[in-house]
Amino acid sequence: MTIYCPTCNNSSDKVMFVGEFCEECTIKRLQKQIPDQAEVYFCRICGRVKAGQEYYKPEPKAIAAAIEEYLHIKKAHVKIERLDDYKGMATLRFHIDVEGTKVTFEKEVRLKRLHKTCSRCLKERSGYFEATVQLRGVPEKVESTLEKISKYIGRYGAFVAKVERVENGLDVYTSDKKATAQFFASRGLKPKVSYVLAGLRRNRRVYKHVYLLRFERPHREYGAEGESEGESTEESKK
Repeated sequence: MTIYCPTCNNSSDKVMFVGEFCEECTIKRLQKQIPDQAEVYFCRICGRVKAGQEYYKPEPKAIAAAIEEYLHIKKAHVKIERLDDYKGMATLRFHIDVEGTKVTFEKEVRLKRLHKTCSRCLKERSGYFEATVQLRGVPEKVESTLEKISKYIGRYGAFVAKVERVENGLDVYTSDKKATAQFFASRGLKPKVSYVLAGLRRNRRVYKHVYLLRFERPHREYGAEGESEGESTEESKK
C-alpha cells in the first residue's frame, strides 16, 4: 500500500518512510528540534571535559558524550565528525531511533565552552590525601617505587599530593587509598598497614591509611666451599 508524506506529499514508492513521514521530512523535523548551541564544561586547570559526573581527556569521544548529555535526546547517539576549535563549531552525526527505525543525519552546532575546576584539581591544590606510603631502604628501589605508584594511581584519576624526604626513605602522600592498595596488590607487595584517625564524616570516623614498605639489600650467599663473598679464608690466602 502506497502512503504519502503529509508534509511534502512524497510517496513510499519513491522514498523511505519513518512512521507516517518520509525520511527527509523526519530528518528536517529532528534537525529543528536540536539546539544550535551546546554547552560543554572544561576544567579551567587541567583542561579535561565533564561528561556525566566525571572528567575525561578532551578527546572527541568525551566531548561528544558531553554534548549528548546536554542535548538530552532520547534514544540518540552523537558522534563528532569535525571539530573546529578556532570557530567554536562542531559537526555532529546523530543516530536516533524513531519508532523503531534508525535515522542518521548531520548538524553543525556551536560549541559553547564553559569552565569550572574539577574535583581532582581542587584536591591537588588543597594537598588532599587519604594514604601515606612510607618507603624505606634501598634508595634505588625507593625512587623507582615512587615513580610506579604515581603512574599506577594516575590511571584511576588519583595523584601523589606530596613527597617528603625523611631519614632512610620517602613519605609519599596519595589522594586515593583504594587505588594505593590496588597498586600493592597488583605487584604482590605486602606492606605493613596501620591507620590514623583523620576526623568525622557524617558522624562516622574517617581513617587515613599508612603503608610501610622496606627494601633491604639481598644477603650475600655462601659459595660452594663455605666462604662468604668478599671474605677470605686461610685456604684462600695460601
